[in-house]
Amino acid sequence: MIKIIAKQKLPRVNAMNAKQVLSKCLSLVTPSMHKTRRQSLFSAIESSMNGGSLSITGLGRDIDSNTLEKHKIKRVDRLCSNVNLHRHDNT
Repeated sequence: MIKIIAKQKLPRVNAMNAKQVLSKCLSLVTPSMHKTRRQSLFSAIESSMNGGSLSITGLGRDIDSNTLEKHKIKRVDRLCSNVNLHRHDNT
């Protein structure tokens, strides 16, 4: 019985990792958002998915980037205080 199950071919599934799914969803949900703003939002969401703190400093520290920690924290801070981001939230 085990041989029969092992010989059956399973259908091939196109698996997407979380980054690809997130990127695709953000593109569909925010088509009019500026590309750089969307990338910053993507980085902040990805940072939160990595299990870090949800504070501005925590999100900034967990961003996957080669820049200094100070600049990553500033990136999240500017994203959160960006009025254009909040404008897209209402549309």
